[in-house]
Amino acid sequence: MKKQISEVRLPVSSKEAGKKIVEDFKAIVGSGSLQEVDFEVHGTETESMSGHKSTNWEIVIKRKEK
Repeated sequence: MKKQISEVRLPVSSKEAGKKIVEDFKAIVGSGSLQEVDFEVHGTETESMSGHKSTNWEIVIKRKEK
């Protein structure tokens, strides 16, 4: 039995870049194929040992809950 992937996370350089990638992907694939898929751009804030804060951005692609 194949195991289904529940979500995929793709690192991106910024929130804006993530949104642009999602828009481009939807335009290429077409909305009909994406009715069961959600796209979100998430940021996770991190802090280095020296106290520098940064945000790691990623696109989260997952199946919609039925």
